[in-house]
Amino acid sequence: MLFALPGIEGIHLFAGVRPHENKRLKWSAVKKEMIHIGPDVAKTRFQRFVTVEPNLTAWIEKYKSSGMIVTGSGLQRRIVRMRKHANIDQWSPDVLRHCFAI
Repeated sequence: MLFALPGIEGIHLFAGVRPHENKRLKWSAVKKEMIHIGPDVAKTRFQRFVTVEPNLTAWIEKYKSSGMIVTGSGLQRRIVRMRKHANIDQWSPDVLRHCFAI
């Protein structure tokens, strides 16, 4: 069984943006070369700019054109399904973000 990872998961995985920030993120803040995390989105309430690495560019192009940033329960349901399929019992909400830092 394969699981699609829509735009928001790509932003977690390939840009290291926090899950709660992704929930407030709008496509208008996502540009080809950077993502603007505004003070209204940022956990710390300070704006910052995240560089878009080449592996995220294609991801953004695909999902930005669809108009969807998937958030909330839809995202959580997909993560739960992936975890069950992979027999993963413990999961940090920041695990995809932390993968970016490795």
